Amino acid sequence: MTSSADLEIIEHLNENLASVYRALGELAPTLRDDAFVVGTHEMSRYFGDVVLQMREFTNAEPQPVNVIMTALRQCVERDATGAMLLYAMSMVVGPRLLVSLRDANEVLVLERARALCALAQDVTLRQVLAVATLVQGRAPIEEQAWQDDAREIVRLLEESGNVESFGISR
Repeated sequence: MTSSADLEIIEHLNENLASVYRALGELAPTLRDDAFVVGTHEMSRYFGDVVLQMREFTNAEPQPVNVIMTALRQCVERDATGAMLLYAMSMVVGPRLLVSLRDANEVLVLERARALCALAQDVTLRQVLAVATLVQGRAPIEEQAWQDDAREIVRLLEESGNVESFGISR
């Protein structure tokens, strides 16, 4: 694999991460639960830091990945508190990002590309764990309608071909 392949992979990963960053930043101030507002803003900031570093590496402005943006926006449309958004980040989007990053790390050649991938893995995992801390002590949401809506977010990603990951290249 050549450095141009590394560049293409990092560009693709950055589009996924930038979509998360943009959606979280856009959605955070609209949430009704104050703790979720703060947690989502912080999460957006951490993803934004990675996006900026990847953009410096690629010299390309990341294009939004519509399915990620749509999934995260639908979470807030279905649950304005932000609980579904955090669920999606920790159980739906975050794990798919981690699989994409793991797969990318196995084929990247350039040390800088591998370091960016490792940074993105670390940030993604830390944010998944941050959600667990944020919701610790809260009662689980057992409403059937909420659970059905959460399954729709999963189904949206699966039907777009993102069953386990967002892939590592276009």
